Amino acid sequence: MALCHSRKSSDGDTIDQVSPPGGSVGVIEMGRYRAIAASLAIAAGLPTPAMAQGGPEKQVYEIGQCIAAKDRDAAAALLRDLPFGTGSFTLDGARLGGAARCLAQPQPVRARTMRGALAQALLLRDFPRFGIEPRVAPRLFARLDLPLEPRAGVDARTANLYKLADCVVRNRAIESEPLFRSGLGSGVEDRVIDSFGPTIAACQKLSAPAAISRADFRGLLAEAAYDVSVRYWSGQLSPRAK
Repeated sequence: MALCHSRKSSDGDTIDQVSPPGGSVGVIEMGRYRAIAASLAIAAGLPTPAMAQGGPEKQVYEIGQCIAAKDRDAAAALLRDLPFGTGSFTLDGARLGGAARCLAQPQPVRARTMRGALAQALLLRDFPRFGIEPRVAPRLFARLDLPLEPRAGVDARTANLYKLADCVVRNRAIESEPLFRSGLGSGVEDRVIDSFGPTIAACQKLSAPAAISRADFRGLLAEAAYDVSVRYWSGQLSPRAK
């Protein structure tokens, strides 16, 4: 499922380009892509891909998977309620309904990591494959209302990151599937994100590369993938004509 059109860059590379809601996408040529790709690899103070395998992100993703498996409604409600930023909050089993046992005790968690964990778990639960009938009725979809434009409580940088993830997923939906089934910090994760390079370059609209870790970018892609799937099966998006 691809929702885009293609064009040639100035150096002859074919790149996908879509127009996300609210504006057109700027194109960054391949030389600039290298800087963008590098910025996605490491962000100051956050784990590198190799560290993520045994770090707190993996634990949060395991908790997210447990919550979605034990109480899907609680997972969807928590995902809708979490802020879109990078701040921390205290995750308490008291608000997890039938998934309360997924958490031994209340613990601080980064909101962005938890959002990515829940979105990935719900994506794999509700949508087995892109383009394949979902496992839940449309009325049960989690409506994420992702911030593709700045709004109250969401700054321009955060909105641009969500717009970038939305653009990448709508271009590379099928190719993104192995990412969400791979381990954090795995070789598969690295290869899939690296393969998105030309699409990231085409979708990137910021005047300078965005500093974001691969773990965080993966989470944003998971949120975008769930949201795109909801919009697709709700009749709001159509596949690109071949």
